[in-house]
Amino acid sequence: MLRSFWHKLSPHCNRRFHSTTKMEIQLTDREKDLFAVLLGCVKHNNKNTTLRVAGGWVRDKLLMQQSVDIDIALDDQTGTEFANSLNDYLKYLNMETRTICVIQANPDQSKHLETANVRVMGYEIDCVNLRAETYTDSRIPEIRNGTAHEDALRRDFTINALFYNLNTEQVEDFTEQGIPDLQKGLIRTPISPHITFQDDPLRILRAIRFASRFNFTLDAELVEAAQSPAIQQALNEKVSRERVYKECEGCMSKGNSRPYLAFHYMHRLNLLGSILPVESVLHHFPLVSSATMSPSHVHDLQSTWTQHAIRSLYWVNLLLSEKHQLHVGGPDSVAGVQSVGGDIVALSAEALATPKQGAQVKVLFWSAATARFAGLQVTEKGKTVPFVPVLLRESLKMENVAMKQVQTMLECVDKFTALADASESAAVPIETAGLLLRTCKELWRDCILLACSLALSSTSSSLTISNAGSAVQCAGVKRNLSDSVVKGNGEGAAGAAVDSDNAFEDTTLTPEQVHIVNKYRRLEHHIHDMGLDNIWSLAPLLNGKDLMKELGVKGPAVGNLLEQQILWQIRNQANPDREACLAYLRTCLTSK
Repeated sequence: MLRSFWHKLSPHCNRRFHSTTKMEIQLTDREKDLFAVLLGCVKHNNKNTTLRVAGGWVRDKLLMQQSVDIDIALDDQTGTEFANSLNDYLKYLNMETRTICVIQANPDQSKHLETANVRVMGYEIDCVNLRAETYTDSRIPEIRNGTAHEDALRRDFTINALFYNLNTEQVEDFTEQGIPDLQKGLIRTPISPHITFQDDPLRILRAIRFASRFNFTLDAELVEAAQSPAIQQALNEKVSRERVYKECEGCMSKGNSRPYLAFHYMHRLNLLGSILPVESVLHHFPLVSSATMSPSHVHDLQSTWTQHAIRSLYWVNLLLSEKHQLHVGGPDSVAGVQSVGGDIVALSAEALATPKQGAQVKVLFWSAATARFAGLQVTEKGKTVPFVPVLLRESLKMENVAMKQVQTMLECVDKFTALADASESAAVPIETAGLLLRTCKELWRDCILLACSLALSSTSSSLTISNAGSAVQCAGVKRNLSDSVVKGNGEGAAGAAVDSDNAFEDTTLTPEQVHIVNKYRRLEHHIHDMGLDNIWSLAPLLNGKDLMKELGVKGPAVGNLLEQQILWQIRNQANPDREACLAYLRTCLTSK
């Protein structure tokens, strides 16, 4: 995907990049029309404004990815002024206009200048003037109008500090590092990361989001700053939990997401404890004591849960990678997956790095991350409640639907483990499996995958992942770059700035692990073959009133018969006859 871009770029790899680089960006017809309107607005108002597209759009276009996130940077007027003149120009052209939305500055949340949003030709355009930041003893920088060079230096990462000049139709790299860092696959800050993270600690999580999305590595100086206790304290105290969750969402639910790589970075940077502050939440919501939960056990949970989480997440990623490759065309026809006799025995690093995304993938990864706490209960407003939803709510302000799904998976996973174990010596009882699926509904396959991952993570040969060290390379998969770019002059090797510890490595399963995978795979096949997929949508043939009328029962007996009816319907899906069901329920009454 990136090869054609890097092929164009490779002749430049052995020289210093200048601020203006003659590189073509392939515009779509819609983008050409949009930019013509923007430039027409400047000319119509007799302005000398230089219009620049800033940030992510430029990065994505250079990576040959489509982007609709267009930010316009202005050198001689504010974003609000340009947005108003643009709306007037659209009216002059008899084109559709929308109300301008002005997002006010909020220095306490590291938003230092207002932004005007205007809708043009189906695009949401953010308009803002170029600015510079001056840092004093205050954690909040002083903001003033600036040059394009100054504006580039205040942006989060070099790959996001690129401009596309609409007037000259050229890419501008004022940091002189943005394009080389794109070529190397490196996330780096334009200025000292200690300064930029102190200003906005959320940028640590943004670095992880971009690194996991693009399979890039983190610069060593950035890693050192991110691990600083002062910076991590600023992340905990300065950034709202909603903003933390939004960045985590971007690591799991957006296009080309690699959730495991994101969690791996979080672990290696000692951030998991900040994202899910277990001790702090337990301080406010006391743990309900039990015979199996001694104080020493609780302390052990708090000190080891991140290692347990990352092991479980590794196997979740591996099993999802296997499913992805099988879906593509079968293990024998897909590079990166090795099979023997139909058994998956090995996956390559490339296979493990395939993107995973979607709402259910997010729920699966959060379930694996918090599985260590399954079964724990805390006290909230005098009531005993499960700990994990409280942890996710207090730590991330996660939406109720996702929290409930995580809790459902954690409540069901042990039951699927018991089914898988029992299935090795006996047939899976259709009633047991059916009732379990009616509890977890469409999450049942993910529950099986999670149960399998937890079993794999507890094997004697399971991996151990350290979070020691001051430098990290978490994206070990070689990107799809041409040889001339990969080799370069030595500068292009990301490993020069980071160590050689990889998140994705070729993985060979032991016989014990192959047996575990096959056991859970057979369980999934058994459930499918029994026709239980979608069993949760099975409607009762008779409701409570029907039972009272037909069988003359009332009170608790009605509930008992409703349960017996569901069991009968699960067994008799092929022949859901109302009268036959009634006859069975009569026998249930007479047998008591």
